[in-house]
Amino acid sequence: MNSSDKRSNKECPIKHIDIPGALSDAWRRGWMNEFSDDHFLIKAIEGRLEKFEGINQFVINNCQLYHINDRNFQECFCINLSCSIAGLKDFFGENKVRQFFIDQLSAGKEKYDESQFFRALSEISVLRFWVQRSKFGEYEPRTNGQKNPEARFICNNGVTVDVEVKTPGFNKADGIENFVLPLVLLNNEGQDQFVSFCNSKSLKGIMPRVGKLKDFLNSASDKFESVDHVNHMNFLYINWTFSEMMESGFEEALSLLAHPYNGILLHKDIGLSIGVKEEVYDRITAVIVYTEPLNSLMFDDFRYVWTKGADGMPHFGIVGMHNCDSLYKITGMNPFGRKLTPIIYYFSQDAKYFDELERIIAENLLTNGQT
Repeated sequence: MNSSDKRSNKECPIKHIDIPGALSDAWRRGWMNEFSDDHFLIKAIEGRLEKFEGINQFVINNCQLYHINDRNFQECFCINLSCSIAGLKDFFGENKVRQFFIDQLSAGKEKYDESQFFRALSEISVLRFWVQRSKFGEYEPRTNGQKNPEARFICNNGVTVDVEVKTPGFNKADGIENFVLPLVLLNNEGQDQFVSFCNSKSLKGIMPRVGKLKDFLNSASDKFESVDHVNHMNFLYINWTFSEMMESGFEEALSLLAHPYNGILLHKDIGLSIGVKEEVYDRITAVIVYTEPLNSLMFDDFRYVWTKGADGMPHFGIVGMHNCDSLYKITGMNPFGRKLTPIIYYFSQDAKYFDELERIIAENLLTNGQT
């Protein structure tokens, strides 16, 4: 890019509405010079954002509190992200945020990957939530050797909280029809029966993504220190928005983690048998899985996961592993709230195979000692 073509040499298109000023300042100082022209943020700043990854999930999970159109979405998104960036700069320091902006929010720069951008947004949203509840903190604190969680917060009540945020990548979900997804672990025979039955009925059978959860749990346990879970807590947040489950997609992750029959966090023996590390059960205070509505994305505000969906439930589940009586006070999330842990997600206009698939799953649930 020629120096004359750099974005920093041109006026930021949202300068006149960017009241917080952080995005306009980042534009002026060259933090976005290497961002792709196809980048979600660049398109939003320039007023040309249309369809984007996961938009159907965001819309379906939304509570219609505001009339959202293409223009006000882009402007609101930019203003609220600017506010978040300004707050993180004040809290963690400009150098840390500048590095995050260039390395992570850029999402691959010229090799732009929108999934990577949404992973960065998830981190911003959760960190901003904790900034509002804390006196001070540290971004990427050194904990176990060279590994570190996203951030450490000293909360207003004096409790230290370490936070890790994960956002899995999924196959493009928009337009997928006639698919079935077990939300519990199956033994080998059950997996074979499930796949065979789906193939014979022209259904797309998708096995539950427990491998993603295992990797996230193990990675978090490598980053977290061993703590007392009273004065120091470790929280793993998992944004499950972009799965094939268009509404309340977090129920897949929640069921795999906490189903009464074989959830891997409730049944340590099963978790260990599939490769979950022992340290997971010692170091992680709680795991929060959630699905974002469009309002959450537009306002860059994690608190919108508390809005109720069509089922009358908020868009999250929290699995407490230690000191559960204190989790509501610390996180604002109730681990004892009524949360659904179904065994199957069936997406097809023709429901005639539902009962048979449910039977296959129910008769082949993985138990300890099985394969």
